[in-house]
Amino acid sequence: MWEEAKELLDQIDMEWVLDREGVSHRDSYGRSGRQLNVRACPFCGSNDYRVYVNADSGVGNCFSGGCPQKTFSKWTFLKGLYSQAGNQLLLTLRKLAQEQGWRPKRTSVLTIADLNSLYLPESKPVAEMEEVPEYLARRGVDKALAEYFGLRWCEEGSFEVVSPDGRKMKQDYGKRVIIPVFDLEGELVTFQGRDGTGEHEKRYLFPPGFASTGSYLYNGWNVVPGVDHVVICEGAFDVIGAKIALDTDFSKRETTLAVGTFGMHLSEGNNEGNDQLGQFIKLRGKGVKRLTFLWDGEAKATFAAAKACLSLLKMGFECYVAMLPKDKDPGEAKPVEILSAIQNAKRIRTGVDIVLLKGEVAKRYPEKPLTISL
Repeated sequence: MWEEAKELLDQIDMEWVLDREGVSHRDSYGRSGRQLNVRACPFCGSNDYRVYVNADSGVGNCFSGGCPQKTFSKWTFLKGLYSQAGNQLLLTLRKLAQEQGWRPKRTSVLTIADLNSLYLPESKPVAEMEEVPEYLARRGVDKALAEYFGLRWCEEGSFEVVSPDGRKMKQDYGKRVIIPVFDLEGELVTFQGRDGTGEHEKRYLFPPGFASTGSYLYNGWNVVPGVDHVVICEGAFDVIGAKIALDTDFSKRETTLAVGTFGMHLSEGNNEGNDQLGQFIKLRGKGVKRLTFLWDGEAKATFAAAKACLSLLKMGFECYVAMLPKDKDPGEAKPVEILSAIQNAKRIRTGVDIVLLKGEVAKRYPEKPLTISL
């Protein structure tokens, strides 16, 4: 059965299937080539274009945050799409292959990243400005911190690329904080543009066609020999808030570092290890032994962190979950609150520890009934 299924899956074109079933989707380009950005997830029901499927391999991810099937293969996606499994799905694959007919195997196409060089919009290093922009100053960012993270201010700059079909794509980054993102080797891989006025329609902008921030660990490039404890936050400004707190504790300055995952999930499933779990494997090789999740102070974030621990335990890490005061994140919490949360973090060894964590979280959120799915 499986040999036949593999042959059929190799024949079936994912874009043709989506068109056949009337599934809304649009084109995008990522590091792995052409992606089908699907509106509705067949697993969690999210309906806001959080699903990306590789047009060639059918491998994909759902980035809704609470999806039970955040990474999937072509078989798994079709299983969810048709609500079928086993022999029943095999019969559907036969029908699809016959109906589609023979077509040449899709060949790789040039992506935006292949055709364009990544560069930062015209901007000025915050550390070299006369005054720190108000948005950063309100968050406690001074020139030294801005220099450490390489933050820049874009007054009137843009980012322009040419798509594989010759279209010019231009983004306006005016009045935004430019946040460079590097890989663990220190190479620029992408960036974010954060609204610095509170008036832009989109809080964040990202360069189209280049690597997703969700493939990397923000600030992971600053892990140096001697760092054995990594505090895992969500966004860039959560990492900055955690660093401000850690810098007030002399005992943690040289051994503890904050990194960001850009969301409440860890990306995985890339065959070449170019995902966040792959990044953690590399950090383990650099001497990191302990991981403490410091995601937002809400029930959903606490359990998402605890479940992520189960994957990281397999790599040999000691894993902990820190709980901030209710409804606070590291970018808002006071340094003393952050340090207290890290100091009192709960260790996760097995799924039993997650169940035990439920009682403590329930006390904080009595109005939100909790369900646990491991």
